Amino acid sequence: MKILTPDLYFQSIVDVKIELLKERKIKGLIIDIDNTLVGWDVDLPTEEIIRWLENIKHQGFKICLVSNNNRKRVELFAKDLNLPYIFNARKPMRKNLRKAMKILETSTEETCIVGDQNFYRYTWRKSYWSYNNTIKAYKKQRVLVDSLC
Repeated sequence: MKILTPDLYFQSIVDVKIELLKERKIKGLIIDIDNTLVGWDVDLPTEEIIRWLENIKHQGFKICLVSNNNRKRVELFAKDLNLPYIFNARKPMRKNLRKAMKILETSTEETCIVGDQNFYRYTWRKSYWSYNNTIKAYKKQRVLVDSLC
């Protein structure tokens, strides 16, 4: 089903091109942690992920980490990244995804979700948007991209 299919796939989140985000007029990224930035069993961001996040921020993109995991896990991961975060987000429920957009000060048209689940597209499209900006990743960081607008 097209509604559940992301717009683009990448092998790793670090393969997501900044130019692609700029072409889509994306200004904010809502990024999941587990099985997206790192495997669910990795406590801290890798150097490669830190460099990628720093580059994205340097290019002017805003980032908010949004995880279904607990406070301890998310705070430990985010501690040295200097990024806002939401723990126990209960995704795909929209409440905390909207909260993340408020933190980012971005609209649906300017926001991209980075995660490991296809259901974001269905949940968001069904109630608010005509299509999603979702970047999908798995444990070995297979990534997909969709838009929220």
